[in-house]
Amino acid sequence: MLQSSFYRKIQFSFLIFILLPIVTVSSLAYITIKRTTMDKMEAANQSILQLMTKDIEKLLDDISFASHFYVQNVEIRDNLREIQGMTGIHTFDDFNKYTKIRNSYDQVSINALNKYVRLFLVNDTGFIVPYMDVGSGQTLPQMESDWKTVKPRIVLDNPTSIQWLGTVAGSGPDKDTYYYLSRVIRDSETGSLLGTLMIGISSTYFDPYFSSSTSGQFTLFEKNGQRIAGNASIAYSEQELPRKQGERNIRSEAVIAQGNWKLVYETPEKTATGQITQTFFVSAMAVAVFIIMFLMLSFFLARSLHRPIRKLQRIAHQFGEGNRSIRFPDKGRDEISDLGRSFNSMLDEINGLIAGIETEQEQKRVLELQALFAQIRPHFLLNTLNSIKCSLYVSDDRLHGRMIDSLSSLLRAYMRVNEPSTLLSESVLLKHYLEIMNMRNDLALELSVRIPAELERQPMPMLLLQPIVENAVVHGFVDKEEGGSIALTAERAQDRIMIRISDNGRGMSDGQLRELQAVLNQDPDQQSSYRRVGLLNVLQRMRLTYGMSAEMGMERSESGGVTVRLSFPIQPSEGESHV
Repeated sequence: MLQSSFYRKIQFSFLIFILLPIVTVSSLAYITIKRTTMDKMEAANQSILQLMTKDIEKLLDDISFASHFYVQNVEIRDNLREIQGMTGIHTFDDFNKYTKIRNSYDQVSINALNKYVRLFLVNDTGFIVPYMDVGSGQTLPQMESDWKTVKPRIVLDNPTSIQWLGTVAGSGPDKDTYYYLSRVIRDSETGSLLGTLMIGISSTYFDPYFSSSTSGQFTLFEKNGQRIAGNASIAYSEQELPRKQGERNIRSEAVIAQGNWKLVYETPEKTATGQITQTFFVSAMAVAVFIIMFLMLSFFLARSLHRPIRKLQRIAHQFGEGNRSIRFPDKGRDEISDLGRSFNSMLDEINGLIAGIETEQEQKRVLELQALFAQIRPHFLLNTLNSIKCSLYVSDDRLHGRMIDSLSSLLRAYMRVNEPSTLLSESVLLKHYLEIMNMRNDLALELSVRIPAELERQPMPMLLLQPIVENAVVHGFVDKEEGGSIALTAERAQDRIMIRISDNGRGMSDGQLRELQAVLNQDPDQQSSYRRVGLLNVLQRMRLTYGMSAEMGMERSESGGVTVRLSFPIQPSEGESHV
């Protein structure tokens, strides 16, 4: 595998500045053409929908004319009066009356009035006079069944307009759904019911119209969303039927005002844009093949550039291993030779820098010796403080002598902060610290220590307790004029030691105590932003020494100050062992 990235940069530049614009322009062109095609398809669908709407409106106009004819024609009204109260054909006279009604149908011309359109009259007793006989494919039982279904939907007191009754599921062998319209006919003189004109349109009637379009599908709905005819997969509205992901149809709608019907025409988007999409993907595959060919060609070209660069790399490696006399053979006038000459100049400069570094290293060793010598000065300071203390004691100035003694003790502790200490030694350091703070701040603080003998030699980090006492002095007694006290107690609880440091200072509010306790209970990463680093430092040193089971707590002391609780596992002191 080639380690140089020079040829990769060339490939990347080619992809960014050549192929990316080509892909971008092609994608934009595809989107634009697709959108334009869909707009044209929507316009074409709307035109087809308008033509289909006119044909349906023509059918409804014929039906409306027929209904008005039966209402207005005097002869038909007379014939209906004659069959008033008739329940069937029982005599030859009944048959003549029945034939008159049948002959009156010939005066009405309804477009495509055939077996897909049911036309019959029903008198006041429910006796049916059909337009077509049994041989036409429509049986009287079917009409009677449909009449029983739609009869409750008819408003008999409304003879002035066509009533749109809705669909009736097919009961015959064809199982076709029929949409029924009715017109109530009443006697203009007495107002009595003469009959009801029923017109049923089969869903199959629309099939020749709807099947004429090969690119889309039609569906006809009534105003309540009930499907009259057409494809069952088309919904009344786009929100009612969820599509599969990525599927989209071009939808056009038209309302037929006479029946308040809605005609919907949908064309799958892939029908309009399928060829465009296919062409786009073929072009994309051709571009992909071109990219692969370019990458292969660039790989072989890069190998010829990589060899001299690899040679430069080997020279640099040998130079790094100590062969400072090696150089690149800069024969030729091409760019690689220019690079080799610059590389040789750089090696010469590196030789000069190495010589200078060796000189600096020698100077650094001298400085390190001086730093080691400077470490003796703290011992000189301690010896000086000890001499001052002796002079003070000789002068019978024991107060300042004790101060110097306490200061020397703390200084020794700070110098050995990484060494282990004991609980008893820590309590002694706390006394020395309080003596110095009393002198500095003109305080009269007292320290009481109560440590069981078995815990006096308990190992613990040096100066672990001093920051806690320092917090008590700085925050608890800074403004307190009368004397204060600090108590240090320790006790053993099974395999753990419990240390309490209490003061009678000004204390803290309950809210401050809860906030501080919440900080102590947080993860170490979240504690870094808290300003009281002394307490967190104590908790972190405890966890580094005793593990994550080490705990610190804060509470109000009985005297109104603050009590700090420390708890950690007991460790065996020197000379002890666990059985």
